[in-house]
Amino acid sequence: MNACSVLNLTLTTCGKGDLHDGAGLSDATLPDGLVSNPIFENLDYDLLTIGNHELYLSSVAYETFSNFSKYYGDKYLTSNVQILNPATNAFEYIGYQYKYFTTPMGLRVMAFGVLFDFTGNTNVTIVTKAASMVNQTWFRNAISLNSSRPIDMFVVLGHNVVRPSTSGSTFGTIFNAIRAVRPTIPIQFFGGHSHIRDFAVFDSSSTGIESGRYCETVGWVAISGINSSSGTWPASRPVGLPHPTQYAVKVNSTSANSTSSVAPASPTPTGLTYFRSYLDWNRRTFMYHTNVTHPSSFGSALPFDTPKGVAVTNVITSNRTALNLSALYGCAPQSWCQTCAPFNSPNNLFTLLGTALVATVVNPARSTVPRMIILNTGSVRYDLIQGPFTYDDSFIVSPFLDGFQFIPNVPYAWASVSCIPQIKK
Repeated sequence: MNACSVLNLTLTTCGKGDLHDGAGLSDATLPDGLVSNPIFENLDYDLLTIGNHELYLSSVAYETFSNFSKYYGDKYLTSNVQILNPATNAFEYIGYQYKYFTTPMGLRVMAFGVLFDFTGNTNVTIVTKAASMVNQTWFRNAISLNSSRPIDMFVVLGHNVVRPSTSGSTFGTIFNAIRAVRPTIPIQFFGGHSHIRDFAVFDSSSTGIESGRYCETVGWVAISGINSSSGTWPASRPVGLPHPTQYAVKVNSTSANSTSSVAPASPTPTGLTYFRSYLDWNRRTFMYHTNVTHPSSFGSALPFDTPKGVAVTNVITSNRTALNLSALYGCAPQSWCQTCAPFNSPNNLFTLLGTALVATVVNPARSTVPRMIILNTGSVRYDLIQGPFTYDDSFIVSPFLDGFQFIPNVPYAWASVSCIPQIKK
């Protein structure tokens, strides 16, 4: 993350957690991530943070704490997530609470990594609510007017819904806390978790971007107009890049479902201008944006490839072979999707799932007894695509090791759909 031209900063989305649950390369080992995390470590991220999927299982949380976070050091930020260290029998931050650093061009940045107020974590971890975190001494010191640590910009990344008016987001709480002390310093948020592309304006010098799901998108933000007395800016802007021209204009800042509203923006323009873009995360996109058009036949190397990239590809291939991820389970005669077809329609995946469960989750001795199966749609992570269905696909479609809780002989009146709200209570 570097200042790259005269009063210009270009940012791409940072690592925002959730490196588990959804692919065989990460999920076919014990613990999850044993093979995939070292592959991720080939990426030279400036900042990373943790997701809720690193916290469901103690084994995964400890693997993250003992290995992954240690590899990235102070780049791995877990401002509100701690774990019980078995060596000290005390709770410690899995990563670092914040990072203060100066970019190669001299921009001074204070960064935090904040998970949403997650409550489904393993009991060896603690997730501090954002409303409590912003009142802790370390956070107040980090944002204070400290002459020995001047700040040109705040960066807040988190596995956290980027739009503060959306239920569950805690970015508004963090924004308000920073603005109470630093009313004009630019703040850039990087969000995640809700699996959408989105962009939110907090005020005229603070925006947030969320870049899809499952590593499908590179989110790009460029900002011009940042004031810095320490920047050693080049004489001209970089060639071949779109330059920021849009002011941050805030709309629809409140919602009836909001859990962390944002204070009204200052009417005074800051002079900052923005540009954002979403790049589909695939080889063709990256070739296009790096001006690589060299044709090739299957298997030949392009100028786009680097020795490190080829080496990582080989590691992925060898690990997929070792984990037997291409083992064929069957063949799907058609595609079933989560959202492209109406719920309960023939092409909806949950229709197929209901049919499959009725056919397979049966005790032969009770095969004539009517049964009701209740499940959460979150257990399905992706569409089932027509064609070969492999061991790897089983993790992609539904990776969780959830078990069924069986309650026999429940009167239908108690278990009927109309009674489910009462059962939930």
